[in-house]
Amino acid sequence: MALIKCPECGNEVSSVAVSCPKCGYPINSNTASSFASMTSAVPSASNAMAANEAFPQLPTLMDVGKQLSLFSVPEITDAYFVSEINATNYIPEGKVNIAARTNGISIHSGFNIFPISYEQIIELKSVSHQQLSSEGKSILGRAAAGWLLLGPAGAIVGGLTGLGSKTIGNYLFTITFWDVYTHKVQIIFICTKKSSSDFIKHVEDEKKKQNTPDGYLYVCNILDDKGQISDDKVIKALKKVGKEGGVLQAIQRIDNCDKSAASEKIDQICSRKNVDITPYNSSGCMVTLLLMMTGLLSLVSCIFVFYR
Repeated sequence: MALIKCPECGNEVSSVAVSCPKCGYPINSNTASSFASMTSAVPSASNAMAANEAFPQLPTLMDVGKQLSLFSVPEITDAYFVSEINATNYIPEGKVNIAARTNGISIHSGFNIFPISYEQIIELKSVSHQQLSSEGKSILGRAAAGWLLLGPAGAIVGGLTGLGSKTIGNYLFTITFWDVYTHKVQIIFICTKKSSSDFIKHVEDEKKKQNTPDGYLYVCNILDDKGQISDDKVIKALKKVGKEGGVLQAIQRIDNCDKSAASEKIDQICSRKNVDITPYNSSGCMVTLLLMMTGLLSLVSCIFVFYR
C-alpha cells in the first residue's frame, strides 16, 4: 500500500482505497498505476515551474479580432469537445469548430463562442492517441506539468480509454492558456479526426504578422491580483464593450452563475461606483448581434460538415 495523490483534487489517499475520502473520485490499481506513470514522466523542476509561475499582467480587455478568411487559414471542423476529459465547463459537450482570428482563436459550439487571445495562449499542440499511449503525458510538453492534468489525466494518458462512442477521431488538439476567469493555467482538449498541425502552423505564422485585431470579440480580464472581481476593471470593460460584449460572460464563468445573476452583480458594481453605463450598452448590443451572426455561420458550417 502507498499514498498517492488523488487525480481529481490532489488529496493524499491510499492506493488501495475505493475512492478519495475528500472528493469521492474512484481510486483503484489502474488509477494508481496510471498516475504513477504520469508523475514520473515529467521532471520535478517542470512541476515546480508550472505550479509557481505567476499569472502575467494581461490587459483588462483583449480583442481577439476578426475571423480570418477560410482561404487563408481553414477552420478545424472535424472536432468534438468531450466534457469527461476537460476540467473547464466553458464549452458545451458536442461538435465544435475552431477558427483562427487576427489576434487569437475562437471555439464555436452553435451560438456559444469561447475566445482565446494570443496574449493568453501558451502552447497549441496536435497529438495522436497512439503518441499519448506510447509516450504518456511527456508528449504534451508544458501542458502536462504539475497540477495541470490532475482532473482528466487518467483518461488522457491512458489513450482516452473508457469514452466509448464519445471518442471522436484519433487526435487531440490541445490549447494551453492563461485562464482569465481563474488566474491559472488551463488546458482544453478537443478530439479531432485528423492532425491539426497545419492549422497550428497557420495560426503561429499569423501571430508573427502582429496584425491589428480590428474585431469585436473580446476577452474580459476582470479579476484583480488576489483573484477577486475588480470593480474598476468591470467598469473599464463596460465602458468599452457594454454588458453583452464579454463582461456578462466573464462574471458567469467566474461565479458559475446564470445571466440574470451576473447582470445583477454588474448593476451592484455600477451602483457602488456611482456609474451609469446606459450610454455604453448600445455598443454591447452591436457586439451581441455580430456574435450571433458569427455563431449562426459557425452552426451552418457544423451542420454542413456533419451531413457531408
